Amino acid sequence: MTNKHRQILTELFGGECPGFVTNAGRNFLRIQLQDDNSRTVRLQDVLEFLAAPGEPGGGSRVFAGVPCDWGQAHFLVYMFHEYFKAVQR
Repeated sequence: MTNKHRQILTELFGGECPGFVTNAGRNFLRIQLQDDNSRTVRLQDVLEFLAAPGEPGGGSRVFAGVPCDWGQAHFLVYMFHEYFKAVQR
């Protein structure tokens, strides 16, 4: 992860680089899951989630192959989308 990527993440997440992001690049984020597995999230994962039909505000969703609560998924998708936009500038 470069200093630029770390700085973008720090700004997006309120002044602290999130510990669950273990690596970041121009077109990916590597995240650590609660069960100690890790997953690579790409812009395509974010766009697929945003395009998928679903009920906002409730239920379970799958994001980057990980089942999670709608609120958690929505938060991550929003933040990761902002990250990819910032990195592409």
